[in-house]
This record gives sequence, C-alpha cells and structure tokens, in this order.
Amino acid sequence: MQLSACRRASRLVLPATVLLTALGACLGLPSTAQAHSGSAVVALDYRATIAPLGPGLRGIVASVQDGDRKLRLAVDRSRTVEVLGDAGEPFLRFSRHGAFVNERSQTALANRLVGSALLTLDPHARPSWKLLASSPTFAWHDHRLAPPLPSGLGSTSWSIPLVVDGTPRRLGGEFTRFHRPALWPWALAALAILGAATAVMVAWRSLERPAAVIWAVVATAAALVTVTGFALGGAYGQRTRYTELGAALVLALAGTACLLFLRRSRTAVAGILGALAAVAGLGAVSVFFHGVVVSALPALAARTTALVALCGGIAAVMLSLGEAGHRR
Repeated sequence: MQLSACRRASRLVLPATVLLTALGACLGLPSTAQAHSGSAVVALDYRATIAPLGPGLRGIVASVQDGDRKLRLAVDRSRTVEVLGDAGEPFLRFSRHGAFVNERSQTALANRLVGSALLTLDPHARPSWKLLASSPTFAWHDHRLAPPLPSGLGSTSWSIPLVVDGTPRRLGGEFTRFHRPALWPWALAALAILGAATAVMVAWRSLERPAAVIWAVVATAAALVTVTGFALGGAYGQRTRYTELGAALVLALAGTACLLFLRRSRTAVAGILGALAAVAGLGAVSVFFHGVVVSALPALAARTTALVALCGGIAAVMLSLGEAGHRR
C-alpha cells in the first residue's frame, strides 16, 4: 500500500512542477502586473459616462476607464486644450508638443502628478509646464467624475472646464448609481454545479475521473474568458492588461499540455487546473455584489464565466480528490 501511495504521489511531481513553473514565470513578469492582479477593480456600484462632444470639441476623444477610475483625453495635434483644475487654475495642457502638467496646480498636487516644490496657493500664478507624454494623450484620476449624488436620485451630471484653442468649453456627462444584481439565481447555479459533482462522487464513482477532467477544462476556459474580458474592459489598467492576458494564456496552455501528454496524471492535473481556475473565479466574486461589471463582456456573460470558473474549478478539485481517495 505504501508503494502504491508513493507511485500516486510521484505522478503529481511532473504536472505540479510544470504548472508551478508556469505560474512562477507569470508572477515574474513586470512588477506592476502583480499589483494589479491583487487590486484590480472588476465591479462598481457607479458609472461615469461622457455626453456627446459638440462641434467645439472636435478633434478631442474622451473616455472613462472604469477599472482605475480615470478620465482619458486624446487630442488632435492641430488643437491646443487646457484642462482647468478645482480652483480654475491651468491643470493639464495638450498640444502638438505632447501632454503637460502645471507644476503649480493644486489639483496636480492632489492627484500626485507633481511634488510640492513649486506649489503656490494662487490659482492665477503663471503656469510651469512639465512634460508628461510626448503625444497629446493622457489619463488621470479626477474626482469630478464622481460628484455627490443628491438624496433620492440615481444620477447626476458632472462637468470639467476646458479651454480649447483659447475658447472656454466644458466636458461633461452623467454619474449614475446602478442597483446590485439579484444574488439568488447565481447561488442556485453554484449549488447545481457543486451538487452535480457531489452526485457523481456518491453514485457514479466510475465517472469521477472523466468528470474531473471535463470540469477542469471548462473551468479553465471560463477563467481565461473572464480574465480576457476584464483586461480588455479596463479592469487592470492600460499598462498591465496584456500582461494579465499573457499570464492567463500561459497557465491555460501549460495545463492543456499536461492533460494531453501526461495521461496517467490527468486526474491530478485536473485538480490543479481546477484550483487555479477557482482562484481566478474567486478574484471576480465582487461581480455578483455590484451593478457595474468592468469587462468587455456583457455583465451577464462576465458573471456566468466567473461562476463557472469558481464553481467548476471547485468541482474539478472535489472530483479529483474523490477519485484519488477511492483508488486507495
């Protein structure tokens, strides 16, 4: 019996080594990837939208990045745009030379775009422009996107003053509160998945191994789709979205290779893949408690893939452990 146990344990070494090596390689990617992996905003209760830009703002492309709650402006090089700060002072400047921040702006200091060395309390002081980007495109946190909502109202307007080619303009839109989704349908779906896995373990033990492999593949695919949706939807921020995608793809490919070529260890591989998929699903659990999902997928699809990754991954682990226990 001890020899049999040792043989089963030895089958775990190679798949575990492959998947842990892949995981280590992903974690060894640029440091910002790790920070965003743990702190990505995948769901919110509010959303800021931008009103259609009028003729006076032609040549300006504005967008809101929900994941890190930033406003992004991309300005045509033929135009010069100044964004005014909280006190009406020149805050940001976009021109054919690039994007600049006023080092004497109190708003820039509050947003941590500059230090305090050149700070002046006079909003009318002569600007001291510092280059931020060589192209006239920049994204920054701006609290004016999220004004206080009046009591009893679900939305309110926001506005940021601009100076476009010397003419005062305003960029504005709506800030809206979204209701939280009903939790019971997702709880029932989770119970159905886990209940089906439990039924196989109790009544159809001969199906534990194929069921574990199937759930591992399904959960891994769902986890990859979930991460892809969040990355393309802006949950991870501009700089790390493709890093997150690459990390998820590397793990998925490594797991698929183990399933294909390590046939005698498929049950163990299924359990490991299920655990990794469940971790990805757990990282997205907030989508079930907030009305806005920061994903390129529709909210319903994003919640569905997150649920399948979490519960399908747990099912794969359960079935893998059950099959191993019944073989003793």
